[in-house]
Amino acid sequence: MAGIGFQLQKLFKEDYFSSRLKAYGFSVLVTSGPWLIIILSLSLTQWIIGNIPTFPIETRELLTISLSYCFIFSQLIFSVQQLTLTRYLADQLYEVKYERVIPSYLGLTKTSLLLAIILFFVFLILSPLPIYLELIIGMFFMIMLLIWNTFMFITALKDYKSVSTAFLIGGLVIVLGELALAFVLNFDKVSVFQGVSILYIPFILGMFLTLSILFVVLSRTFAYKGEERPLEYLTYVDYFPRFVVIGTLYTAGLWIANFVIWFGEGSSQLYDVFLFNRMYDVAVFWSYLTIIPTLMFFVISVETRFYDRYRSFYGYINEGGSLEQILRSKDRMITVLKEEVFRLLRNQGVVTVLFLICASWIGSWLNASPEFVPMLRLTIVGAYFNAMILVFQLLLLYFEDHKGAMIISILFFGSILLLSIAFLPMGISGYGLSFCIGSIIAFIYSSLRLITFIKHVDYFAFTQGQMLQKAKLFVPLVKKLYKY
Repeated sequence: MAGIGFQLQKLFKEDYFSSRLKAYGFSVLVTSGPWLIIILSLSLTQWIIGNIPTFPIETRELLTISLSYCFIFSQLIFSVQQLTLTRYLADQLYEVKYERVIPSYLGLTKTSLLLAIILFFVFLILSPLPIYLELIIGMFFMIMLLIWNTFMFITALKDYKSVSTAFLIGGLVIVLGELALAFVLNFDKVSVFQGVSILYIPFILGMFLTLSILFVVLSRTFAYKGEERPLEYLTYVDYFPRFVVIGTLYTAGLWIANFVIWFGEGSSQLYDVFLFNRMYDVAVFWSYLTIIPTLMFFVISVETRFYDRYRSFYGYINEGGSLEQILRSKDRMITVLKEEVFRLLRNQGVVTVLFLICASWIGSWLNASPEFVPMLRLTIVGAYFNAMILVFQLLLLYFEDHKGAMIISILFFGSILLLSIAFLPMGISGYGLSFCIGSIIAFIYSSLRLITFIKHVDYFAFTQGQMLQKAKLFVPLVKKLYKY
């Protein structure tokens, strides 16, 4: 993320409105590009086909649910290796070993696709859908997973114009393609499965185009020199096993309430394979849109100001600075961190309150039932604390507090899971409570953990060191595989 901060600093030094607008735009696309484009494209597609009275409801429903499944489960698979690969990539770039970037990308692609194929095979066994539709859904699922992977590598670059263009072009292709198909073709004369297959074409083309552009940018920047050992990054699983827990459980915590509620009141089952709760799922997707400002302001405010003080503090420690220099830099770092965190809490709080006020209007616009509005408000509050948890967790990872970040993920996932099960008998009136309360519980712990840690950050910097785990699995396996 430091590279992003450097680029944004340059834009903010230019006293032009267009430069600042570019900075905000870059930060949004760099932090939430795939997620934002897919949600907005899906929302616009629903609005387009929803305004055609003769459009089959079954076709729209199957398209929406299957796309949502592809989005959620591709994100879950990606999260398993996300932090491990990020740490490995950061170390290689720090050591100027650029020749290892593309091999690690290829290794991540192989392992993540293997996990995806296993999951897709389970889907094939359970699904009664026609094989051609299953393959189309599987293709989009794989493309989304590769976009998550490629996008993570792209954050190490500075070609944000190309990255932004890639996502905007992909989203534009999806929306224009769906618009053309909705008005040109008569979906009453084709089966539901054929209609969904046709509507998938713009999504596949748009996202494949985005993936292609991102891959070209990546391969153009980091040339592939035939360096082997694409699975070498897996050795970091031995050294940093907590990363797998942190990434997987935090991401699972985002959706675990949905998974439980899919078995509760008001839930539906589509073609014996897709479980969903239309009301709650829509509320959650809308709630996650409200925290885009947090992702944007975190990069802009914390990355552009905090990182310099952070680097200065650890620079004095690593390079033998005096005690006075270390304490002075620590005070500056903590002061800036507090200012930016409070500003982040305030800015996102304003956005959250505005959406809480507008919840009734959103419900009317969506033609939702009366129970939707209180549910939406609960999930909006939960999303607010969820966003703050993510920020605090990232800051703890900055300070190498892997244990604290892991406990947060466990608490976040566990509390939402247990509360979702406990509140399930309440039915619709209890939906959203588990996500809201669970997020608040994890937020309280994460804030206390961060406050305690930064208060004694100089002590931890000198005493904790880098506690490497004993190489039990992947290090011997990789050494045997590549014979070194």
